Amino acid sequence: GRSYRFVLDTGAGTTTMVADSFLSQIPSDAVNESAGAFGKRIYDLFRVANFQIGSITKKDFVVSRAPSDGRTDRNFLGMNFFFDLCAEFDFAAREVRH
Repeated sequence: GRSYRFVLDTGAGTTTMVADSFLSQIPSDAVNESAGAFGKRIYDLFRVANFQIGSITKKDFVVSRAPSDGRTDRNFLGMNFFFDLCAEFDFAAREVRH
């Protein structure tokens, strides 16, 4: 697997990753139009077989792929990662526990 950094975005329904040379090779399942603070964008949706953050692993996890056009330069961890969890964020320890 590969490691990526994420910013927690409690306003994002879907986890978003900025396309890079590896992510761009993953086939898209569908597209999603999102209207956010900076206007409308269209994102490809793709599935990650094992998406893991700390001790939490999601199987067949849907992620939106943002184009690497400079408008988005960060990966955002959206609420679709947490919808079925009760999680504790320990910012001092830099841990997410469930």
